Amino acid sequence: SRAWVRVDMAGKSSKKKEKADRNSGGPWFALKAAGGVAAFVALLAAVGAGQWFKKAGKDAAELEHLKLLGNKAELQNKLQTMMQEMQSVEDKRREAEKEKAAVEAAGSGLGPGVMAAQAKLISRLLELVQQVDALKNEGQREERVAVSRRVEEELVELEAESQQQAGTAIGKQQAGLIALVRSALRQDRDGDAPFDEAEWTDEALRQKHGLVTYASPAYWDDAYNGGRYGGSFDWYGAWEEQDLNGKALKDVVRPLLAPDARILILGCGNSNMSALMHKEGHKPIVSVDISEAVIEQMKERHGQSDTLDWRAMDAAAMDFPDAAFDV
Repeated sequence: SRAWVRVDMAGKSSKKKEKADRNSGGPWFALKAAGGVAAFVALLAAVGAGQWFKKAGKDAAELEHLKLLGNKAELQNKLQTMMQEMQSVEDKRREAEKEKAAVEAAGSGLGPGVMAAQAKLISRLLELVQQVDALKNEGQREERVAVSRRVEEELVELEAESQQQAGTAIGKQQAGLIALVRSALRQDRDGDAPFDEAEWTDEALRQKHGLVTYASPAYWDDAYNGGRYGGSFDWYGAWEEQDLNGKALKDVVRPLLAPDARILILGCGNSNMSALMHKEGHKPIVSVDISEAVIEQMKERHGQSDTLDWRAMDAAAMDFPDAAFDV
């Protein structure tokens, strides 16, 4: 689920760093603290994407070996492991197909596929800005400027490559990223321009470079209004969805909840986790999200009451009194 669970006795526990990025500013916070080209190293490293898939399954030789094993228990264990790996690969394949479909459908709206499609470009931009940032010494100023100009020339080539996505949500994000790097390179070469924190706000990035981030309400409003996250989207696992061991999120969380626990769900999105918990008798539950669009959708879908409360609110600037929740 995209939702967070916060337990008082253990402090804050986040299901996914992206949600912290989304509600607290994430990589942009690092940018604000660092400034200049060094800020881009923090930005691009923070949002860089990793590998999705891992190799699984056995080749024909391994299967022949299994047939010759004399120990029946070992054979059964190996076969069971193979089945689990095959299931894991199949699950990842289905997820990949969903992501691909999201990317292909992202002609005019934002969604998970749009962000995922930036991985290759972000990786290259990170390499380029690190080349400049590595030349920090006073005696390397002239070399730093020369490398900066060479990097800016390569940005032109990257822009030409991104023209294939021109006019789409993916293309707009790529253009924004490139424009942001170019702006920082030029500011770094000027040398005398002071770091202005106001230029790194989500609204400033959107207006100046057309760049929408996970921390921006505009991204989420557009994505939810455009149906990019479907009817109910859970980032890691739904409340009732079982893993390969037959356990679901509810099996882990339930033992931690007192019958009358006051529950706060941060970054609820359109996950049905809050509604399912409420149906099971967990009350009261307050669910917050930075997107007013999705909060209105959830009110209409599940209703609004004293025990199932939906609120549009930034998790980094909540107005609840201290000790208002138990979980």
